[in-house]
Amino acid sequence: MHANRFPLVAIVASAASLCVALLTAAALACVAPASAGAVPALEWRTHSIDPGALSGVSCASTSLCAAVDRSGHVLISAAPAAVGPWSSHAIDPGHALTAVSCAPGGALCVAVDDDGHTLASDDAGTSWSAPLDIDGTASLTGVSCASASLCVAVDRSGNVFVSIHPSASAWSSGQAIDGHPLTSVSCTSAPLCVAVDEAGGALSSTDPAGGSWSAARTIDSNLLAPTPVSASCAPGPANSCVAVSAGEVFASGNAGASASATWNATPLGGGALTGVACEAAGLCVAVDGGGDAYVGDNPTAAAPSWAPPSDIDSPNALSGVSCVAEGLCAAVDGAGDVSVATVPLPAVEAKVPNPVDVAETVAEVNGTVNTNDAILSSCRFEYGTSEAYGQSVPCPALAAGSATQTIGARLEGLVPNVTYDYRLVAVGSGGEARSANVTFKTPAPPLVQPHPSIGGLPALGQRLTCKSGVSGTGAAAATLGYAWLRNTRAIGGATSSTYAVAGADVSQHLQCRVTATNAGGSATATSALVTVPAGELGAISETQVGSPRVAGRTVSVPVTCSAQAAGSCTITLRLTAVETLRRGRVVAVAARAQAAARRNSTHRTVTVGAVTAHLPAGHRGTVTVALNATGRALLKRVHKLAAKLSVSGTVVGAIGAQLRTATVTFGASAGRASSRRRR
Repeated sequence: MHANRFPLVAIVASAASLCVALLTAAALACVAPASAGAVPALEWRTHSIDPGALSGVSCASTSLCAAVDRSGHVLISAAPAAVGPWSSHAIDPGHALTAVSCAPGGALCVAVDDDGHTLASDDAGTSWSAPLDIDGTASLTGVSCASASLCVAVDRSGNVFVSIHPSASAWSSGQAIDGHPLTSVSCTSAPLCVAVDEAGGALSSTDPAGGSWSAARTIDSNLLAPTPVSASCAPGPANSCVAVSAGEVFASGNAGASASATWNATPLGGGALTGVACEAAGLCVAVDGGGDAYVGDNPTAAAPSWAPPSDIDSPNALSGVSCVAEGLCAAVDGAGDVSVATVPLPAVEAKVPNPVDVAETVAEVNGTVNTNDAILSSCRFEYGTSEAYGQSVPCPALAAGSATQTIGARLEGLVPNVTYDYRLVAVGSGGEARSANVTFKTPAPPLVQPHPSIGGLPALGQRLTCKSGVSGTGAAAATLGYAWLRNTRAIGGATSSTYAVAGADVSQHLQCRVTATNAGGSATATSALVTVPAGELGAISETQVGSPRVAGRTVSVPVTCSAQAAGSCTITLRLTAVETLRRGRVVAVAARAQAAARRNSTHRTVTVGAVTAHLPAGHRGTVTVALNATGRALLKRVHKLAAKLSVSGTVVGAIGAQLRTATVTFGASAGRASSRRRR
């Protein structure tokens, strides 16, 4: 080691994603930088909390920070972001406390002094153990607790001390790992511990409890004279560390790689840097002896971004700084002052949904979030039928950093034809950020069209049924209303789907009217007229339809006309086929619509044949329909054409209805087709 090198002032392990560079006495090589957003601006507030000289600070969360001074006091704040009192506790009279570390979450805090003692607290810092002498030969210079079950301390004799039960005051004997005074140590839960010394060297361990440490590796070859140091740690799985010296920042993305670890260097200028803290979301803060703070965004990238220094505590020398992933930082000085800052509120914006992403009952909404280098406590899309919202869905996972991220969410259970309000809400350590309100309207479903017909015998004392004829998309959700008419005028009180033929109806004409209502609106249609004859009808027989048979390009159907038909039966045969289109081209032909294979597929029903015939009452005959030009062209194209055959006409008297449906196939062997009779 070289005795004339600058000492490393602080070291921090960061969970952020890193680019690294190789730094030796002869070469500096960097890899491509990671992307980063703008450095967030911090607003610092400074107030006095101690009459003595503060030597270190550690924040476990936004609700616990601990600072120590050179008179044996620890000062605790449960609300460090608020300018208010810190409670003071004399825990080590007669000794100067040199460092403090609180494990993430605040389950444990450990302080060390200049006489080799450790002190522990497991109740958020309000009560502390008696000083425990773990190092009778030198001053302890740093301590780092990665968790409540792993703390590491270092001293000025190059020794390291480890405890896996720090709350029980159980520490290992000192292990000599360096021939120079160790000035700082930082541990993460990976586990990874990195210590630095006054000679510009760094030592690492991925098994600190097992006592395995690398040899010291030179990362700063320009040292001039030794100076005091401090340390800070941020939890995370990455083997990445940051250290500062007089005017320079050093960073490594593989600090646990022992002798092969690589480090980069970034000059900051200004005064001698005295501390640095980097949190898992990417924020780093370095402080110096002139009361200045430097804020960086992803400083371990090959091209790090640092904002100009902010004078937060001039002319006092800042002695330590600590940051937590929620975006809070606290710095202390030798005059008993603490300066606290939080990152700005998250920047959020809700976007107007693309119309294609809004359906009748679901919508895909999106927005942007910039966390401003903080881990958010919550993020959600709020929505509802007014700006009172009332419902919410969580955001997807957000990456750490200060880059603007586009996120989306799916809103379900919406009501068709309704205007919705929504906004994006993100909560950070500084409070809640809300986007401007955005609206969208769910589309109305298509109108449900009724096609009413009357079933039953139109005779005195008989009960008729109004068949709505409603089918297709939205039919199940439609509300149906009925009305019965005599000679085209409404019959009072006749508003159900059935009607009992009364004496006033004899020799009169009856109809039924159906109104179908859904979110798309209402549609009304009226059935054909039926006549109630005078006198008795006698034995009633309805029109009968036999099974269809295909011969070449024709279909024949045997029909027996009802003996009670009003003079004759009108029989209509219709052949239809359903074309599936994609991008305007026919890709399939079937008898009935199938589920679209792709989102941009549509269906179109075409008539491929139709004929109307008349049979005298009580007579039997055969009605034949042939493929029309459209049907013949389709058959030529697909070679085997499936079509829907619909037979409709007179049932009895003047009542008409659908008599039978069947699927018939042309281009195959003729035979009986699958069919349904009128029910």
